[in-house]
This record gives sequence, structure tokens and C-alpha cells, in this order.
Amino acid sequence: MTLVRSIIYGYLGAILGGLAVAAVAMPLNASLETAAGAASVTGIVLGLMGLMLPWRKAIRAGISK
Repeated sequence: MTLVRSIIYGYLGAILGGLAVAAVAMPLNASLETAAGAASVTGIVLGLMGLMLPWRKAIRAGISK
């Protein structure tokens, strides 16, 4: 179950990161290239954080026993 959650959280993190950059770039009238560059980096970072979240919880649960 941890693997499935990891994949789901990773995708959700990447999607939300890209949407957050788009929500900021649109009112600032940023160019498409600038917004895409920032969204890809933000999506990678938040996707990796989402991938790691279930594994951190599983490791902490094992350590606290």
C-alpha cells in the first residue's frame, strides 16, 4: 500500500506544483517559456516530496515501535 500511496502523492505533488506556478505566472503576465520552466522545476521538487512522504511515515512508524 505504501508504494501505491507514494505514486499517487508523487503525481499529485507534481500537478499541484505546476498549477501553483501557473496561478502565480498568469497575473504577472509571465511568458510561456518562463512559466513552463518554473513549473517543471517546481513539479519535480513537489513530486519528489510527495513520493517520499509515505515512506517517511512508514519508517517513522517502524522506529517508534
